Amino acid sequence: MTGIIDITPTLLEAVGVQVPATMKGTSLLPLLHDEKARAAWPNEHLIQISESMTGRAIRTKDWTYCVAEITGTTNQMIAPIYQEYQMYDQRNDPYEQVKSGRTEGVPQAGG
Repeated sequence: MTGIIDITPTLLEAVGVQVPATMKGTSLLPLLHDEKARAAWPNEHLIQISESMTGRAIRTKDWTYCVAEITGTTNQMIAPIYQEYQMYDQRNDPYEQVKSGRTEGVPQAGG
């Protein structure tokens, strides 16, 4: 998996500019030509949501697991308490239509 965080290092490497060691993200260019690089690429992402709600998620090739501050009482980048919010099986539900796992007390899509 790749993310928007990888775009800047990719563009810098593409134009021949050294990517600063302090920059987050990884250039995607090796993935174009090197099968070993593709095999070694991490298959997970940590996602932060802080505009419409405050939440965190981890996504792997098999699962997406989300926690959130679901009361809607904060618009801060962090929340004092997170609750289980969503979990999706990426293998059998790649479009994230059916929540998996424990969802008691969790708002359902569309409601």
